[in-house]
Amino acid sequence: MNFALVFADKPQEWNTSQFRIVTPGKALAKIKHGVSLIPIQLFQEGTKESEEVCQNADIIVVERNLIGDVITRMVYWLVRGKVIVANYDDNYEEIEETNVAHSYWHNGTAIVTNDKNEQQTMNIFPHPLKQFKLGLKVAYAQVTPSKELCKYFEKYSPAYHLPNYFETGNYIDQPKEPSNDIIIGWGGSVGHIPSFELSGILQAFKNVIEVRPNVKVMIIGDDRILNKIEIPQFNKIFQPYVNFMEWPKIIHKFSIGVAPLAGIYDNFRSIIKPVEYCLTKKPWVASDGPAYQETGKYGTLVENTSDAWTTALLEKIDNLENENIKAEGEPYQWGLDQDVDRNAHNIANVYKKIAKEQAGIEYSDVIAS
Repeated sequence: MNFALVFADKPQEWNTSQFRIVTPGKALAKIKHGVSLIPIQLFQEGTKESEEVCQNADIIVVERNLIGDVITRMVYWLVRGKVIVANYDDNYEEIEETNVAHSYWHNGTAIVTNDKNEQQTMNIFPHPLKQFKLGLKVAYAQVTPSKELCKYFEKYSPAYHLPNYFETGNYIDQPKEPSNDIIIGWGGSVGHIPSFELSGILQAFKNVIEVRPNVKVMIIGDDRILNKIEIPQFNKIFQPYVNFMEWPKIIHKFSIGVAPLAGIYDNFRSIIKPVEYCLTKKPWVASDGPAYQETGKYGTLVENTSDAWTTALLEKIDNLENENIKAEGEPYQWGLDQDVDRNAHNIANVYKKIAKEQAGIEYSDVIAS
């Protein structure tokens, strides 16, 4: 099969396009499928380069920004016999106010620069969510890393679960900095503030530090989350955002990983954090709920109460040597099972299944030359 993979992230915001488009694309290319990457802006404009790529493609996968002339181009290629698939990883309808994309997805506004180089607010019409849902209807199918997302949006087009897979070599055998500190670590965006405020973990951090004053809490990303944690400054470590290649090195500084989730929006998260902790052999604690249910046997899932978080974290801290030994066993092997190259044929088969079931096109196992 030949794929045209249309990615949505810009360089300064590079994040989900790595997991949803680039990493699986590299794996598909390794098993000799034809793969071309297209920035969504060029796809939308119908540039000569993007036209040539799409003309040669069997399947066109469009990431997230189903709006305006992106939808126009989807229709254009649909009626020319291409299998169009939408690919996204969040529930934009339930987006939290703290998320940087809230004004776009919820309010239908965007900040633009006018001819005088001044920034102003622009109202988007039709509303971005209305256009997103229209884009899902145009596509033959949609793929998401969350089974909950599949269920939520499947009324607009058939939804197929396609997990986020990992370039595991980026995570394993990273050098570990020697440290006598016990570090509870987490990294992410300011959009996770409700995850911290509503899960009980903020009080749990206070409880833990009161009885284990040698423990430190490390936050990577946005210091507004760090500022929510009411513990002595001595017990706090902050690291600004790093790029995706540097991120695995940072995780190796953790002694224990955490993944608090709370609220409706978080029910639709993917399992990136549990997998990353397993790949770096870190004991971890996460909120019990729809997002992480399948991962529970590889870490510890807790109710969202401060007592439950406190108990689980203290158990990890006080038995850290044994917890590290456990993390090197089945959890680590499960993490390796999420390797993208191990799952390259699974990725191809999802798209092959979409083509057959939704478009009536059957691709043989003959791979592209």
